Amino acid sequence: MSSSTEESTLQSMPTGIKLRILRHCFDLPTGLHSDRYPILRKLRIDKISCIEKLGHLVPEALYKNNILVIKPVVACERISIPYPPPKLNNHVHKLEFVFAFAYSETELTRTQINWLRNLAEGRLGFDQLKSLRIVIPKPRLDSPEDTAGRILEGLESAGKIVFPVENLEFEFHPDLECSRIVPREGHRSYLSMMAHDIKSFLTTA
Repeated sequence: MSSSTEESTLQSMPTGIKLRILRHCFDLPTGLHSDRYPILRKLRIDKISCIEKLGHLVPEALYKNNILVIKPVVACERISIPYPPPKLNNHVHKLEFVFAFAYSETELTRTQINWLRNLAEGRLGFDQLKSLRIVIPKPRLDSPEDTAGRILEGLESAGKIVFPVENLEFEFHPDLECSRIVPREGHRSYLSMMAHDIKSFLTTA
């Protein structure tokens, strides 16, 4: 069968079957990562989007069933937070936001907290968002206390953020061996308290 015949057959299929095929094509077990999007777009998205009577289904197939992982990019003491525009992100149901850090940069933390507030208040789109996971990864340079402390300080200044989602999750990755001064159990308890306080500022409606 020629490629033109295959394309014609695909175009004549019912929409439901087309979506099933596209979902299989765009099944991303580890999520759609914002930093890898340019590569995926070049290899897969643009090619399929050009197919008549099929391309318009790509945003739904790509975003609706995959978790969108947003990782802010920090370079030269500046931060950018790449995310799809509203006409695309309105298909997103599951979102993961991974905090990024640079050594002792309070302003970077504040920028990310402001982004989360804009998300909660509907200024970024994401009208169909149902699930949000907020990840605080292992600090590379700071101690876990300083990392969590900057987030907590930023949240105390910004105030409570209420997300209109059905499910809100947190994932903390403190490096418990980073500090040699505080006894391990006490250290763990202290970090747990800070994690609890952070959660109290980020809630659901």
